[in-house]
Formats: sequence, structure tokens, C-alpha cells
Amino acid sequence: MAVFCKKIYTYRWYIGMVLWALCVLMEIHGSSIGLYSNLFHEPDTNTVLFGKNRPIRTDEWVVNTPLAFSQYFNNFSYFSQIVRGGLTDMFIVYGQPILSPATLFHPFLLGYLFLSPAKGLAFFWMGRWILLFLVSFEFGMLIARQNKKCALIYGVSIALSPLVQWWFAVNGIAEILIFGQAGILLLRAYLKETSYVWRMVLGGGVTFALGSYIFVAYPAWQVTCGYVFLAVMIWMLWEERQKFSLSWRDGVIAFAAIAVIAWIGMLVWSNSAETIKTIRQTIYPGSRFCLTAGLPFLTFVQYALNYAVDLLLPVRDLSVLNSCEAARMFDLFPLGILLAAGYCWKNRRFDGLLRNLLLAQCLFLAWCFFTWPAWFAKFSLLSNVTPRILLGIGMINLMLLVRTLALWQFSLEKRKAYLGAFVFASGSAFLACISDPGVMHIKYGVIFLLILYPLFYWGLRRDLKKFTAAILIVLIYAGGGVNPIARGTASIYKHDVMDKILEITAKNQDLWLVVSDVTFNNDIPIMGGAPTINSVNIYPDLQRWGKLDISGKNHDIYNRYAHITVQLTQGETVFSLKAPDSFVVNLNIDDLSILNVRYIYTDKNLDGLHGQKVRLVKEIEKNGISIYQVNFVNQ
Repeated sequence: MAVFCKKIYTYRWYIGMVLWALCVLMEIHGSSIGLYSNLFHEPDTNTVLFGKNRPIRTDEWVVNTPLAFSQYFNNFSYFSQIVRGGLTDMFIVYGQPILSPATLFHPFLLGYLFLSPAKGLAFFWMGRWILLFLVSFEFGMLIARQNKKCALIYGVSIALSPLVQWWFAVNGIAEILIFGQAGILLLRAYLKETSYVWRMVLGGGVTFALGSYIFVAYPAWQVTCGYVFLAVMIWMLWEERQKFSLSWRDGVIAFAAIAVIAWIGMLVWSNSAETIKTIRQTIYPGSRFCLTAGLPFLTFVQYALNYAVDLLLPVRDLSVLNSCEAARMFDLFPLGILLAAGYCWKNRRFDGLLRNLLLAQCLFLAWCFFTWPAWFAKFSLLSNVTPRILLGIGMINLMLLVRTLALWQFSLEKRKAYLGAFVFASGSAFLACISDPGVMHIKYGVIFLLILYPLFYWGLRRDLKKFTAAILIVLIYAGGGVNPIARGTASIYKHDVMDKILEITAKNQDLWLVVSDVTFNNDIPIMGGAPTINSVNIYPDLQRWGKLDISGKNHDIYNRYAHITVQLTQGETVFSLKAPDSFVVNLNIDDLSILNVRYIYTDKNLDGLHGQKVRLVKEIEKNGISIYQVNFVNQ
């Protein structure tokens, strides 16, 4: 067994790349697109191999994945006429695959450019997960002083973190973690390298990592993780300062790196400046400026430290928070911070990395509990940071644990370990139970206690073999059980209605509208290349909606990122706000002519609905899903 594990360690990168290639060939991914079969009112018999689809992950299967698939009908252009049925920036908001140098800093989207949608989706999903584990393991080796068991604990805890997995396909969480950690590792390798030929190669790697981190464009997590990575980088540079030597050639390499990133930045700005301006002027999300993360102490204790609930989320929904918002880093708080404090007390000195991480943690906690002056928020960049700061807090707790286990050859005596494990496990189980009393029962508290107790016990005893195995087993369930193991795109492209959409869009690019009470339907036509007005409006089309709102009284309703429900009526056109990211339009059927809609995708029977200017002709009906052609009278 030891020889086998050694072989895996030696060839880990080769194994990872082969696994990635095999997953792409077999079209394996973790998307919940199997749910589209339900929307077509047909069973999903081809997509999910193991696990289950996650309806709550709408940002993934309702938004991100359809946007990516729509690009196949847009020649991967920077701007699309398909999304929103009008000119739409496909890079700056959700970062979709485009034929542009900017995509070099979105490397996991490159598969879409030369592979089929199914294989491109597999390239995106599995490449991110495999590299996240491999890079996190290497980063763990750095902070754990080459202790393989501790590095494995860290790598698994990052790659299979419930928080990461529940948010995996959107907002760049995987990219932030991959390229933040990789940037530090590559910088360290660069500074230790003596050959300037290799330094240029490594300098290119650092540039690539930095650019990929920057162009994620999700500040709430970028700034948070940036502080964590800054704490590690400062420690790394100080620890190995005597091994580094620099010359004027390093200045040239640094200048080239800055020039490349600046060039891509100017390219993006030249295309997306107007989009950015529009988004900042929206009602939602608008221009965010925070003075605190807004987590008072009691709220923080009750919800932020509630990682035990991760054990329930794969099998049960909560009532207070949805699963994505409830998910946490499985960091075993307070084990890491107490062990770090114990190590520093025992040795009468601070380890450099532990000190930096504790300082960063103090900053994060202060940002959670208190309101700060605007100048400090702006200067520190924390003005962009919301409760998403919990990702950084969990990472620091995890790093403190791994670092201390690697540094300190301790083993708490059995009686004290029994007691400590019981106290910590009971406290975590109690927090989970009180966080959602509408769902939690005593049986869940007992289960949490039974699972957490051995983890804390083996951690306090520093039994790394058992501790590592237990962490691996728990996270394969709690994190690995979040997203399905799925295959292909049959749930989208193997249906008669989608075939009809593809047939129509091959002939013309007329505008479409989705009429349904279920906004999940809104992005189905764009996956067949149909320009759809109420596909997710990732930023508002003020000119279009203004045609129906001459007085402008509804401007605040549609000036937002929005999922748009449209209902056809013979009465007056009325806008109403449903949620911060959703509004409803009761649309007079004759106003279809104002919007120039030529096709309707619907799960309703519209046969008897006509206007003075409009007649609807059914093109196809299958399982209650219909496509109508819109004919304008006297046109």
C-alpha cells in the first residue's frame, strides 16, 4: 500500500491530466442540466450517473451553462445578439467563452472553443476540480513543510469544501483558489531559480496566474482571498529571503508581465466600459460600497461557525438559509486556532505564518463585527466585501490547523483528548441545531456529534493517519456529494422542441419571447441559438423596456439584473417587482409588435389568445411545450 501511495504521489500531475482527458472524452461533468428534461416534461434517463441534480444552483444550470452554450451560435463573439435578444457583453459579467486574447485569462473556457458543448462542459468542470485539488495539495506542502498527510488534509478540504462545491461553477471561486495559490507557488519557484531562461518561463506562469485571478472580476471573494494569500506570500518571502537574488533582468520580466496584463485590461475596457457603466447604474446589483460585512457577533457565532450543517446539506434543504448560503468551509473550528495558540505559547514565540494568518483573521473579524469609515473601506478594498468574507475566515482556520499539525509534534493525553473532542463536537452540533430549529431535530445533533467526535479526537491526539482518512471520508460525502456526476447534454439537445428551435434559428434570427410562470424556461431557446428577449438579463436593456414604459414610471423595476416572467394578456401592460433579481411583465398581446417578437416558447396553451394586431400560429407542441409563430396583422 505504501508503494502504491508513493507511486500516486510521484505521478500525481500525470494522473490528474490523464483523468481530465478521460473525463472530457466521456463528457463527464458536475452540472445540474439534467433538470432541463423535467422542463421538457420528459424523464432524465441519460444525464445523471450518480448523485442528484441541484435545483438551487440556478446560477449554474439556468444562467452560466446556457450562456456558454449560446456562444456556439454566436461564433464566440465578444458581443451576442442571442442573449437578451440584443447586443450583450458576454465577457465582463459571467465571463463566457469568446474568441479573444482575454480568454487566455479564462483558461477553463478554452475547451468550448474547440470542443462540442458536452465536451466543453466537461473540460470546464473537471479541469477546474482536478487542478484545484492538485494546486491545493502543492500549496499544502508549502504551508505544511512538506508533510504529505497534512498537505492531503488541506488539498481535500479545499477541493471538496462544501462552500466551494455549492458555489463551484459560478463567481470564479475555483479560479480564485487555483490561481491565487498557484501564483505564490510559481513566484517562489521563480525566485529560487538561477537560470534566467527558466525564470522567463516561470515569470510567464506568474503573469498567467495573476491575470487569471484579476479577470475573475468577483471582488467579494477576490479581495477576501487576496488578504489570505498576501499573508502567506509575505511569510514566504521573509522565510526564504536569503535564497533569492534579483537583477535588472527581473525588472524587465516584471515590466513585461505588467504590460501583458495591462494590454488585456485595456482590451477588455475598450469593449466593456459601457457595460460596466450600465451595471453600476442599476438598482440591483448597482455600485456596491460596504462599510462592514454586516455579521454581528451573535449572528456570526450562530451561522458563520456552523460548518456542522455541511453534513446535512447533501440530503436535506434548510428553511432559514438556502444550501448555498448555509455551506461553510469544513474547518473544524476552533481546533486550528487553539492548536496554533498552544504551539505559540509552548514555544514562547510566533511562527511567522501563524502570526500573519492570525493578523488577517483579526482584520476579517473586525470587518464582520464593526462599521468602518469610508476611507478605510475604500483604501483596504474591503468596501467590496460582503458576508462572502466567510470563505477567507474558513481558509485561515484550515491553514492554522494544517500548519500547526505539521509544526508541532504534540499528542494530547487520552483523557484530555476525550473531553476536548466531546466539548468541541457538542458545541458544533449545538450550533447546527439552533441555526435552523424548523428543520433540525435531536437526531441530527446526535449524528453530527458522532461524526465530529472522532475527527476532533484524532486531531487532538495528532493521529495524522486516522485524522486524514476521516477527513477524506467525511468530505467525499459532504463536498463530493453536492454536485451530480453527470454525462453529456442529452437533457437539452435530445428533445423534439429543441430540434424545432434549431430548425427555426437555422433559417432566421427573429426575436423570441418565453411565456411561462417558471423562469427556468427562459434560457432554453438561447441554447438553440434563438435571440430571446427575456433570457436572463445580466444587465438591463433600458431602451427596449422603455418602449413599453414611455413615462418611465417603471424604470426602477426593470433597471436591474433580472429573471423576467412574461404573461400575455389582453389588458394593459404592467410591470411588477417580484424580487431584487426578478420582475414580472403582464404584456398586452398587441405589444408583441412593439417588441418585434416573432416566436414564443411557452408551457401554456395560447391557442385562444389573439389581439387586434397579432395572431399566434402553433408550430409544434410536445408534452405541453409549444412554439408559436407571431404574425402581425396587415404587415
